[in-house]
Formats: sequence, C-alpha cells, structure tokens
Amino acid sequence: MCSSYSFCSLIGRSDNAAFYIAAKLQLSFNKPLSIFFLIFGKNIYIMQKQQKKLSKLRKSILLGGGGLVGFVGGFFGGGGGMLAVPLLNKAGSLETKQSHASAMMVILPMSFAAAITYFFKGFIEWQPTLFSGAGVLVGGVIGALLLKKLKSFVVAIIFALCMIVIGIKLVFFQ
Repeated sequence: MCSSYSFCSLIGRSDNAAFYIAAKLQLSFNKPLSIFFLIFGKNIYIMQKQQKKLSKLRKSILLGGGGLVGFVGGFFGGGGGMLAVPLLNKAGSLETKQSHASAMMVILPMSFAAAITYFFKGFIEWQPTLFSGAGVLVGGVIGALLLKKLKSFVVAIIFALCMIVIGIKLVFFQ
C-alpha cells in the first residue's frame, strides 16, 4: 500500500490511493465512506489486472475522439455520450455494455466542466434543473440496473434505434 495519496497518484496506483484514503477515513470519522473507498480500491485493482493494452494509434484515436466528445457535449449541452459509446466500442475495443458504462465515466468530467462554465456564465435556470436532475438520478439508476440484465446485442439495438429517432426528430421536427 502507498504511504500517501499524492505518491500513489504519481505512480499510477489509484487502487492503493483509494486504500490509503479508506485507512485515513477509518482512523478519523467516516466509516461508510471508508468502506466505499475500500470497495472502490478493490474494484480498481481487479480492473487494472484485466485491462487490455491499447496501441499508440488506438490511444491517439481515443484522445482525439474524446476531445470531440467533450466539444460536442460542451457546445450542445449534451450528446457527447452518443459519440462516446461508438468511440469506446470501436477504438477502445470494448464490448457493448462496457462501452455504455464507460461512456458514463467519460461524460462525468465533461459534464462537470461544462456545467461549471455554464454556471459562471449565468446560463443555468435552477428550478427546471433541480426537478429534471432528480429524474435523471432515478432514471440513471434504473438504466444502469437494466443494462446489467440485458444482452449486449439488445443494448446495441436499443441504442441504434434511439440515435435514429433522435436524428429524425432533430432534422424534421424542430
């Protein structure tokens, strides 16, 4: 285990960093949060062992594609996930379910950065944001649980149909 969070981060051992945070929290005050970081660290450790190595070309494609995903999400206020899923599926060589789940992790920092920018520019209306945000939280949990139960080809078909319907609506029914 690493001796400090910053050292763990520098050497790329985020699993050990999570274990270190958990140990510090355990010694202080927050046992539920400590348990979260222990589980988080264990999962990162397992995932690091299972990860495939990506070629430099694939890493470059993912980096450039990630920039496009961030631009689209920031510019339009959404839609980056529609690009992130096929990017992760093809360039990242991820299975369909992994692509959808990983896209959420890709979108999270982009959403945060764009939301902060929109906030400081004064573009956020709080009442509709809070109500729709509550729905998003519930829908996100339901969607994640459903993703786990469905077969990958069913998820791919649903995703493709959603993209087609959204495209038709944007082009013909604005």
